[in-house]
Amino acid sequence: LGDHDNGHSKERLIYASGIVYLLSKEFQTDMKRIIGSQNTLSDHHVQYFLHNILRGLKFLHSANLVHGRIQRRGIVSNATDEPVIADLVS
Repeated sequence: LGDHDNGHSKERLIYASGIVYLLSKEFQTDMKRIIGSQNTLSDHHVQYFLHNILRGLKFLHSANLVHGRIQRRGIVSNATDEPVIADLVS
């Protein structure tokens, strides 16, 4: 699958009972917390998050990876504020 800025890098894959688990570094927050925080998001922040989420989805689709419903908690972020699509459970 390769690495992408807006998706997990292949840090460690575990296959057990027909399920593939991806272990990765810990992220500090998710989009649900960012949206629900007291801090006001500027138009620039909204455009930045949306652009990067769409880039990540384009990458997943180009790799023929099937994902389920992507929710706010399934998009995580770290200190650099780059969103990463983390939850691919259908």
